[in-house]
Amino acid sequence: MAVSIGFLYKKQPTIGVIYNPFLDQLYSALKGKGAFLNGTTRLPLHPPGPLISLSSALTVIEFGSDRSKEIMDLKARSFTRLAGDPEGGVEGGRMGHGLRSIGSAALNFALVASGSLDIYW
Repeated sequence: MAVSIGFLYKKQPTIGVIYNPFLDQLYSALKGKGAFLNGTTRLPLHPPGPLISLSSALTVIEFGSDRSKEIMDLKARSFTRLAGDPEGGVEGGRMGHGLRSIGSAALNFALVASGSLDIYW
């Protein structure tokens, strides 16, 4: 769970804030001024580097609000291919390093922007 607020000026994103109450983290950004964690730590926390393959990626996933059997079957197949071992029999498996589900799309974007996660699937 997170609280997210964005402000547009002349249809352009200008200010954004995302608050994670569980960890007391406030992500904020001002157009042209950068993004910050708790007002003082400039993002990204870790300089981005090239992502060589999914086997080295920490990926955040979400299940969404539609939890019908049809949608869940599709997502389960997608997540299985993302994390599965092709040599272990998972057809199309990519052996992603790790999958996480945070529970908030806004927080997922903030964690990718901060360098804490590699990909939001």
